[in-house]
Amino acid sequence: MVEKVLDFIFVTILSLFFSLNICFENLSLVVFIMCFIISEIFFYIVWNKISNLNLKAKKGKILKPEFIIYEILIIGVLIFALISYYPGYTTYDTLNQYNQALNNTYSNWHPVIHTLLLYKIPQLFTKNIALSTIFQISIISVILMYFCYWLRKNFLDFKYTLFVLIIIIFNPLFIKYSVALWKDILYSWFFFLEILFLINIIRTDGEWLKKHKNKFIFILAGLGILYFRHNGIVPFCLIFILLSIYFAKYRKFLIISFVTIIISMLLITNPIYRLFKIDYKTGGKSEMIGEVMGQISYYLCNGADFSNSELNTLNNVVPLDNWYYHYSPKTFNYIKLSVENYKENAEKNFNDLMKIWFKKSIKYPSMYIASFENITESIWHIEQSFIELDYISSESKPQSNNLKDVSLYYLSRYNEIITKYPFRWLFQANGEGLFIIMFSLFIIIKKTLCKFKYYIPFIVILSNTLVIMFMITGGECRFSYPQVVTCIPLLIYSLFINQKNIE
Repeated sequence: MVEKVLDFIFVTILSLFFSLNICFENLSLVVFIMCFIISEIFFYIVWNKISNLNLKAKKGKILKPEFIIYEILIIGVLIFALISYYPGYTTYDTLNQYNQALNNTYSNWHPVIHTLLLYKIPQLFTKNIALSTIFQISIISVILMYFCYWLRKNFLDFKYTLFVLIIIIFNPLFIKYSVALWKDILYSWFFFLEILFLINIIRTDGEWLKKHKNKFIFILAGLGILYFRHNGIVPFCLIFILLSIYFAKYRKFLIISFVTIIISMLLITNPIYRLFKIDYKTGGKSEMIGEVMGQISYYLCNGADFSNSELNTLNNVVPLDNWYYHYSPKTFNYIKLSVENYKENAEKNFNDLMKIWFKKSIKYPSMYIASFENITESIWHIEQSFIELDYISSESKPQSNNLKDVSLYYLSRYNEIITKYPFRWLFQANGEGLFIIMFSLFIIIKKTLCKFKYYIPFIVILSNTLVIMFMITGGECRFSYPQVVTCIPLLIYSLFINQKNIE
């Protein structure tokens, strides 16, 4: 009876998620109901077949030559990506960090540790930013090689491991993001690595932590989460708190490690940064309320009533005309960047802005939902799969025989093929990744029935998604890239959990 109730709840949630995605652009009640009914039937059939699988590991003999095949594929794709976007895919954030390292004037607006690792160390050898890209793809390559080993040792034989690897590295989002020099990329891949370690810990009832080398790489991946993005502190803390609760044998190690790292972080980001005259402040309140400001702009541009004093407050932050002229439903960034002193103005008027947002959200709940959906769309929307993949048009041949132009041309052609049905469902982006994570979590809950330690990897990754959902500054896929890269190992983990390996 309990299983049937769970089946109904899970299928209904999945159907709602899918139906809202399909009907997002034109939320007609009739279309939504029809879509929901069809989804409910479809997911019920799929759910019953997949959730009741009790897969057995078919690892086979692990041969060294197969890892040469994995590495050739990984390096081949990464080199192709590097050539296509040489010297790397860069934006304002990238150049800001690069110039910090070049001029030795650091700011913790972007994590200093990430700036030093990805930009300063390569600059010791050359000023060419391509070396930073090579350094990043080298780290990604090592992590993916470990992932192949992890699959072979625990779950799959050679051919299925190869298939999973191909699904990951031939994803157009992977090809571009592997050479995108943002803090989000290494953060996501260290998150991916930590999820693999968490699964190891859970499947071995903590025994994986017996070896000192495992403790070291577990801490190393955790530091990547903590230091490569400021919001990484939430999942980082959850990892140590949840493991300390459920694995008493290693509680001492976990608590000592956690306390030591947090104290070190406080020392680094305050007195040490001050000693070396590093601006230790992060984005602060002005970045935290990016979503709030985006919603206020939606209210303002869609006919909500504002008093003169409220309009004066908004004008004090950004000139009122800019709220209209630079308005975009999916991001507040264009309005924010329209004035140089936005940060100071936003922090000075922070309390008043929060009051305005709260009042309008209560008064206009439908506007709140619509604006929230718009600005968070890049996190959960299945149909918007390949946001920011700004390839050149494949309708015209490359203008020169330059290797970069030719490579980018064929990458454009490949992207057009992959984004068509049915191929695109093999290469999930942010919304599809989140859907797979939810699906995998429901399988684990059904199989384990309230054995919460099995949910730890999901709680950790979803905590990151929730933080982004409520503090996102704009509709950029890179913010929630961790859910794209972690969804496949979490799905495999859920499918191979069965009664024989559950306590």
